[in-house]
Amino acid sequence: MEIFHRYGLWGGMRIAHVMFAVMWMGLLWFFNFVQTPAYAEMEPSARNNAFDKLTWRALWWFRYAAMFTVAVVCSFS
Repeated sequence: MEIFHRYGLWGGMRIAHVMFAVMWMGLLWFFNFVQTPAYAEMEPSARNNAFDKLTWRALWWFRYAAMFTVAVVCSFS
C-alpha cells in the first residue's frame, strides 16, 4: 500500500477517479459503437432477449461509474 502512504488520500481518490472514468467512457463506447449497430442487425425476439439480459446490467454499471466519477471530482474540488 505504498501508493496510499506516499500520496495520501488525495492519491487514492485520483486513482479512483481515473478507474471510474475509464469504466464510464468504456461503457459509453460500448453503447454507441457495439450495442447500437448490433441491435440494428438482430431480430426483434433476439433484441428483446439481449435487452433484458445485457442492457440493463450495462446501464447499471454505466450509471454508477458516472456517479462515482463526478462524486470523486466534487469531493476534492
